[in-house]
Amino acid sequence: MPSYLRRAAIRHALGSVSSYESRLEQWERTGEKAGKPALVYENHAMPVFYRDVMYRESMKEKDEAYLKLYDGHDWKWFCVRLRHTDVEYLRKNWSGKKKQKLHLWRKRDIQKRCEHQAHRKGIRISRACAWNTSRLAYDGSGAVVRDRKKHSLCTFGTGKRYHCDLSASYNIGERYFIRELLKPLPATERSLLEAKVPSVKRRTSCVYADLKDYWTENENLGLSETEISWIEGIAQKVKSNFVTVDIAQKDDGELIIMEFGDGQVSGLQQIDVKEFYKSFESF
Repeated sequence: MPSYLRRAAIRHALGSVSSYESRLEQWERTGEKAGKPALVYENHAMPVFYRDVMYRESMKEKDEAYLKLYDGHDWKWFCVRLRHTDVEYLRKNWSGKKKQKLHLWRKRDIQKRCEHQAHRKGIRISRACAWNTSRLAYDGSGAVVRDRKKHSLCTFGTGKRYHCDLSASYNIGERYFIRELLKPLPATERSLLEAKVPSVKRRTSCVYADLKDYWTENENLGLSETEISWIEGIAQKVKSNFVTVDIAQKDDGELIIMEFGDGQVSGLQQIDVKEFYKSFESF
């Protein structure tokens, strides 16, 4: 086996074991008995082809390249046909002298497969710009600092420790909702809103906190006095002084209850901070 391919296999194996140990540690911390993580031995990972030792350009200026592959008996160079655009990209980005790697990650095929499965299950698909979603904290505190020992964790500018992928998922979801909320607005109304919350128009740097700012500025929720009374009446039926009610509006304008929750999981929304804390005096 070529040394560079052996090194790539060792790195991938170390990454798999490190991921397993992290998941096992988190599982043990929860105290659960079911769902114990297992170490997966067969990952079917795409190998890394390093220039000159595993990957070599064609000397005839053709749309092809040579990869060192195992034919069952020995490692030999095999000619592989490529698209012209791919060849131009390789010549532009892999023309240096140092040994660079060519990682054939078939992300397009993964996306198509996921979209196909979602279509079969009736799941709606929408694309969002993922730039900087992992690099920026969802709370608006700026760039995060990755943990060197546990790469899945990071530290926000405020000192808060959080999971990188969870923070990124908040940002990705926020960009979808920002786009859907701004799209139907007239140009004048949209410009006024973007002037109040400039961050919502920066497609590659807006985060979850910007969506909260959008709702804060857009205080006109379009609810009638009857609808507000209906919401308050439902909240009063709950035997708790501190509760949240998630309401959604259907296409026909009718309001429905999505869920009830503990009040501590919600932000202050449209309530003034001083008014909120003053209300505790009556308890």
